[in-house]
Amino acid sequence: MMKNKLVFFSVLICLTFSTLGHAGKVYRWVDGKGKVHFSDQPGGLNSQAIDVEPVPRSQLAPGGHAASARPQAPLAGDEKADAAVKEEAKKTAKLRSKNCEIARDNLQRNENISRMYRLDENGERAFLTAAEREAVLEKSRRHVKEWCGS
Repeated sequence: MMKNKLVFFSVLICLTFSTLGHAGKVYRWVDGKGKVHFSDQPGGLNSQAIDVEPVPRSQLAPGGHAASARPQAPLAGDEKADAAVKEEAKKTAKLRSKNCEIARDNLQRNENISRMYRLDENGERAFLTAAEREAVLEKSRRHVKEWCGS
């Protein structure tokens, strides 16, 4: 009987303290250097209380963190976030251009090869049939469309 009471009260205490961390406000502010901060306490004159929606357990990632299918949009008026988005778009465009160049080069090489082959399980050349060669060329053309848009 005493053991059951001890278990009951232990569980009750754990449940009580596990919910305390979820109750509270979150504040957002920007410091003098332009860095955005989030905290449970106001950090300056420009602190703003923000509403944070709890994440359902079904959407939590294995580590207990919220899983996100896409990056979060920056808050309006945040110049550093805007610059970061522009920089990321620039990097993406550069990567896309490089992949387009590679795809076009691969297509040109594949079109100029008269007899394609692959290595079999023994490491020896196995020449592709006309249908297999056409499948390789079609895959190369799809890559050019994907990366170059044409």
